[in-house]
Amino acid sequence: MKKLTLTLALIGAMGMSFAQTETFTISGRLGDSEDGSPLIGAVVMLKSIKDSTDVYGATTGTDGRYIIKDVPRGFFRLRTQSLGYKPFTRVFRVTTSADIGNIGVEPDAKLLQEVEIEAEVIPVETRGDSTIYNADAFKVNPDASAADLVAKMPGIRITDTGVQANGETVQQVLVDGKRFFGQDPLLALNTIPAEVVNKVEVFDQQSERAQLTGVDDGNTTKTMNVVTKEDKRNGMFGKFQAGIGTDDRHRLEGNFTQRNGTKQFTVLGMSNDINQRSFTDSDILGAGGSGGRRGRFFGSSGSNSQPVGITLTESVGVNFSDEWNDKGKIEASYFFDRSKFENTEITNRETFFDEGSQIYDEVNTTDRNNMNHRLNMRLEYNLSDRTSLVFRPRVSLQDNERQTFTGGSTTIGSDQIGETINNFTAESSGYSIGGDFLLRHKLNDLGRAILVEFTPDMNDFSYDNVFDDQLMDSTLLYFDDNSNFTYTTEVSYLEPVGLSGQFQVEYDYVTGTRKANRETFSVLGADEDRLLVESLSNQFTSDLIQHRPGVSYSHRGASTFFRAELEFENTTYSADQSFPGERTGTKTFNAVLPTLMSRVPLWGEASMFFRYMGRTSQPSASQLQELVDNSNPLFFSAGNSDLDQSYAHTFFARLSSSNADKNSSFSNFIYFQNQDNYITNGTFLFRRDSTLANGVVLPAGTQLSQPVNLDGFWNFRNNTTYSLLVSKLKMNMNFDLGLAYQRRPGLANNIENVSDTYTITPGYSINSNISENIDYTISYGANFNRVTNSIQESQQSQFLTHEIRGKFNFIFWKGIVFRTDFNYQIYDGISGDFDTQFFLWNMSVAKKFLKNDLAEI
Repeated sequence: MKKLTLTLALIGAMGMSFAQTETFTISGRLGDSEDGSPLIGAVVMLKSIKDSTDVYGATTGTDGRYIIKDVPRGFFRLRTQSLGYKPFTRVFRVTTSADIGNIGVEPDAKLLQEVEIEAEVIPVETRGDSTIYNADAFKVNPDASAADLVAKMPGIRITDTGVQANGETVQQVLVDGKRFFGQDPLLALNTIPAEVVNKVEVFDQQSERAQLTGVDDGNTTKTMNVVTKEDKRNGMFGKFQAGIGTDDRHRLEGNFTQRNGTKQFTVLGMSNDINQRSFTDSDILGAGGSGGRRGRFFGSSGSNSQPVGITLTESVGVNFSDEWNDKGKIEASYFFDRSKFENTEITNRETFFDEGSQIYDEVNTTDRNNMNHRLNMRLEYNLSDRTSLVFRPRVSLQDNERQTFTGGSTTIGSDQIGETINNFTAESSGYSIGGDFLLRHKLNDLGRAILVEFTPDMNDFSYDNVFDDQLMDSTLLYFDDNSNFTYTTEVSYLEPVGLSGQFQVEYDYVTGTRKANRETFSVLGADEDRLLVESLSNQFTSDLIQHRPGVSYSHRGASTFFRAELEFENTTYSADQSFPGERTGTKTFNAVLPTLMSRVPLWGEASMFFRYMGRTSQPSASQLQELVDNSNPLFFSAGNSDLDQSYAHTFFARLSSSNADKNSSFSNFIYFQNQDNYITNGTFLFRRDSTLANGVVLPAGTQLSQPVNLDGFWNFRNNTTYSLLVSKLKMNMNFDLGLAYQRRPGLANNIENVSDTYTITPGYSINSNISENIDYTISYGANFNRVTNSIQESQQSQFLTHEIRGKFNFIFWKGIVFRTDFNYQIYDGISGDFDTQFFLWNMSVAKKFLKNDLAEI
C-alpha cells in the first residue's frame, strides 16, 4: 500500500490532467463540374479509414461551402451526396486544419429522369478489418432482442456460453461506441431490443494505448459495436418476465434502459433456481471448481467458471455512461451476484500401465454459497489540447462457503490399495483491485509525443479450511493467506516518419511481490488441541523484476498497414522460503520478443490481416512453491521450484471478403502456436507407501501432481465461413467448417506421453427472412474427434457427435403467438455403453395484450 500511495502521489505531482484529443477543421466548396454553380444542401461526410464508426459531416450552404469541425488526425475517406449528381470520393490524411478548395461534381443524367429503383438492403459489408451487418436486411419478431437479431447474421454464432464471429470469440459489446456492461457480450445483446438496432459492426478494437498513440501494438479485443437508430437514441425500453413451475421452481428477470442524448442508464435484475444466469460472475477465488483439487487453495482472477449442478441465483447490475460536452466522459458498471449451488458428481478413471490398469472411482457432493461484487469504470476528462489521460479502475470482491463430501477408492484388479472418505469445509474471501492510468503528451502538431502508462494490481485471498478424514478419524485445519502486489510502468516516445510512418521507442518496467503462507494444524484428542504440522505448512515470498526495452516502426496507408517490433525481456525471480526451514533462490530469464503484423487489400472488398508474435509466460508463485497439498488423500499436489518460463510462437491470419452484388460474404482465419518449455502437470502414481523429501507420506495408490516443463506443444485451428442471402427463398444460408489439431506433451511416472487430438467441426444453418411475424432457424453441426497417445497406441479414442436444432415463432390472428424449438443430439463412437441419442422439445402458446402488445402471457 505504501508503494501504491507513493506512486499515485508521484502521478499527481506530475500534473496529469484529463485532456481533449487535438482536432482540426476541414472546409471546402462543392460546385457543378460543368458550369461551376454551387451545390446547395449537399451532404459531405468524412469517414475514418481505421474506424468506420468515426464519421464527421456537414451540409453545404447557398454558396456551396461546407465546414467540418472537430476532425482528429488520421486517414479519412471524403464522400459527397447530392440529388442529381454522382457521388464523389477522395481519400486523404488530416494532419492540420485545411481548406481543400473547390470540388467539381458531375451531374447524374439517370437520376434526373423519372426512374423507379427497387434494391435490397446490402446485408454484409467488409471495410478494412471491420465487418458491417445492416440490421434492416434481417427480419425478426417485433419483441426480439439484439441477440435474436445477431444470431441471424452470417458468421455469427450465439451459444449458452458466449458469442463467436467467424470462429473468433467476441469479448465485448459496445453500444454506439460506448462500453455496455463491461465484457459480457451475452448480457449486452440480451438487454438491447432488436428494434433499436441500425447496424452491427465486428472488428478488432485496439488497446487504449494504441488508440492514444495511433500505433497498433497488436493487443486487440474482438469487439461488436451495436449502432442504434438515430430516432431511438432518446427514450426508454425494457422487458420483465416472471414464471413459476413444479417443485417450487421460479424465474424472475427484468431490465430497464433510459437514454437521453449522451446519457444512458441501465439496470437489470434476476432471480431463479433453474440454472439461468444473466451475466457471468468473477471467480477470483477459484471457488467454481469441484472439491478435492488444488484449485481450492490457489485462485486466479476472472475464471468465470459456471459449475454444473442446480444453482439458485440472485443478481443485479447497473450500467451508466455520459459525456460532458468537450470536457470528458464516463462509462461505469456494477454487478452483484449471489448463488447457492448443489451438485453430485461421479468420477471413474482408468490409468494404464504395462503390467495392468489402476482404477479410481469417486462420488463427490458439493454445497456452495457464493457472493460477488464487481465494479468497472472508464474515465476521461479534457482540459488541455496537448495532454490527455484515461483512467480505468476495477474492483472485485468475493466471499465463498463450501461443504464437500468425497468418497473414493483406488483398485488394481480386485485388490483395493487406497480409499478415502472425507468431509471438507471451506470459508474463503478475497479482493482484487487494479487500474490503468494512461497519459499522453504531444510535443508538437506533427505527431511527436510521449506516452506514460501505469498499471497497479493488488489482490489478497484468505482461506480457512477444515478437512475431516473419517477413515483415519483425524482432522486437519488449513489457514491460507495469499497476497500479490504488482505494478507496471511503460514509457514510450513516438516520432513521425514522413507522412504515414511512425517510429517508437519504449521501455517497460514490472515489479511485484507475492506472498503465499499456509499454517496446517492437526486436531488431537477430545480437547481438540492443535498441533502445527510443519511438513504441510509454508511461508513463501517471491519477488519479480522485469525490464523490457523495445523499438518499433509502423506504416499506415489509406488501406494498408504494417508494423514491426523487437523487444528484449529480462525477468528475475527471487524466492524466499522462511518456514519450514530457510531456503532462497534466484532465477533469471532472458528472451527476444519479435512482433510482425500487416493488413493488405486484395481483390474488390477483400483484405487480409496477419500477425506473428513471440511471447513468454512465467510460472506462477504457487507453481514455484514446493508445498504439498494433501486435501484429497488419494490426489496430492506440489509445486516445482525448478520451473522455467515457457516461450510461445503465435501466428494468426484472417482473410475476409464480401460481395454486395451476390449478397454473400466469406471469411477464413488460421491460428497456429508452438510452445517451448510448455508448463503442464506431471503425474506420478505410487504402488506402495512412499515418503517425500520433506517427510510427507504418500499411501499406496496415491497420485502426485507436479508442474513440469516439456517441449513440443503445438496448437492449430482453422475456421472457414461462407454466407449467402437467397432473396427468392427469403432466407439466409450459413456454412462453416472448423479444423483443429493439438499436440500436448505429458508426463506419467517419468515417461513422456504425447497426446494428439484431431477435430473437424462442419456446420450449416438457415434463417428465415420472410417477415416480422414468421421467424424460423434450422441448424446442423457435427464434431468429429480423434485422440491418440504415444504410450498406449492401442488406447486410441474417437467419437462423432451430431446436433440438429430448430426454432419456429409464428405471430398470427389477434396477437396469438406460437413458439416451438427442438434439439436432437447423437453421440456415436465413444463406446458401446456410452453411445446415446436424445431429443428435447419445447412448445408454447401466448397471447399479446395491452397497448402496442406490450405484455404477453
